[in-house]
Amino acid sequence: ETPTLENAQNATQRAVYTPIDIRL
Repeated sequence: ETPTLENAQNATQRAVYTPIDIRL
């Protein structure tokens, strides 16, 4: 699997949203 821009954006969104989910 080659890393694509889309995968990088998805990983970034996960890194941003996961702490919010944990806080809730």
